[in-house]
Amino acid sequence: MRADEVLYVRLRVTPSPVFLLACLPALAGAVEEDASVPRGASPAIHEEPSEPEEPFPVDGWPWDARVLAFLLPVQDVSWLTDDAPFHTCSVNVTWAAGTEPVARAMPDCHPPMVGPCEAATRRWRFEPLDASAAEGETRFAIRYVYRYSEQVGATTLHVEVDPGEVAAFDGWVGPPGVKLVHPARVRKEVTPRLPRSARKAGMGAGACPVTLTVDPGGRPREIRAREECPEVLREAGLEAASRWRFSPRVVDAVTAPETLTVVVAFR
Repeated sequence: MRADEVLYVRLRVTPSPVFLLACLPALAGAVEEDASVPRGASPAIHEEPSEPEEPFPVDGWPWDARVLAFLLPVQDVSWLTDDAPFHTCSVNVTWAAGTEPVARAMPDCHPPMVGPCEAATRRWRFEPLDASAAEGETRFAIRYVYRYSEQVGATTLHVEVDPGEVAAFDGWVGPPGVKLVHPARVRKEVTPRLPRSARKAGMGAGACPVTLTVDPGGRPREIRAREECPEVLREAGLEAASRWRFSPRVVDAVTAPETLTVVVAFR
């Protein structure tokens, strides 16, 4: 996006059947599939990808891309379980310009979602954000989220894509079925000196893992030492963590709190 262009861009997409609302399989016209469908089978996905009016950015490594078309799998109520209100499936994508994307679900992907999410991701279409930098392959992640929504009384499915920090704060908003989510990141890290009591106890170095919530202003709140933090380091670790600073989580151009675990290292 050029500096002279309007920073806030709202994306729209031509309506396409069944994106957010689920739907029982018969209502969605879904083809019922066994939850144990092996890789290589033909899981249920919508026939054609949707094309946003404005291709949206995706943060990649080592270079960024734009999404020209995206596809969500047909939702299946069998994905839900009684022990969790929602399930996710993160898919690693490897892509080179002029080729089809290679999609591989991460190990923590909810097993019944693996085949459908991989198959849908392989139908996405991209272009380099900067053609001059598009050498070799780039990599990024796509995260599908499936849940039961009490608000609408049905299951919902959406996909989350990281547009990168610049686009997130420039006001990019995802089309229906897509959320542009840039996670909170560390801006300033404080490395304290090892407390005297720890040195007297024979410690030459140490670390204290803490859990905290990054507020929309990028400041840490609700800071708690984790069980694995040595007792002798807890007070100093919590004090140091309170001085860390972050860039906040951004979801469709709106900052939001996010809970993270960070490790305070002592010198």
